[in-house]
Amino acid sequence: MNELSNKLKKKCPQLSISVHKIINNNDDYIDMVMCICLSENKSSNKCIDQIDIGFDVEEYGYEVLTIHSQTKKMYEGRKYNKFLRAVVIVIIPFLVCSRKIKRIVSTVINPVTAWLLITYFGGYIDISDEFGKKFINYDKQHPNMSLKDKIFNYFKNNTLFDVIVDITPENLRLAQNVFDGLLRSEDGLKC
Repeated sequence: MNELSNKLKKKCPQLSISVHKIINNNDDYIDMVMCICLSENKSSNKCIDQIDIGFDVEEYGYEVLTIHSQTKKMYEGRKYNKFLRAVVIVIIPFLVCSRKIKRIVSTVINPVTAWLLITYFGGYIDISDEFGKKFINYDKQHPNMSLKDKIFNYFKNNTLFDVIVDITPENLRLAQNVFDGLLRSEDGLKC
């Protein structure tokens, strides 16, 4: 994780990645929180974008990472969320339980997240629940629309669905490419 944070600091010296382990309480399934932190001064960091990461075995029968994210309003549009999602996928092979992790599941509540996961990380919509089936029906009713337009238009009248990213060598490569591209590109991560 330090290596990834150091790469981020080379592009944006005031930013860093931090990970905090959380002990589960009752119904709270969050196991880790990963943040992009902004250094306001030498002794103070504030989390400006975060992903809550949970480990779930029961529902699927094997280890699944569940992720939910939040970016502070004034930092939206800087590609921090896309960056943190790439980091989460890139580190999976290095997690102690990684031999069991087969997928990431993200309950998306906005069109940007859904489109990013599908377009850049090899994600797909979970059609095993009613929300995914509802989107698939919408998709079939609009065959001439681009996927991006379908997702954004769908969210005008609907609230959510799950997007799954299987942990495959191809999707790990995609995540590494996103990570590297956001740090190299002029139109990448905004400091």
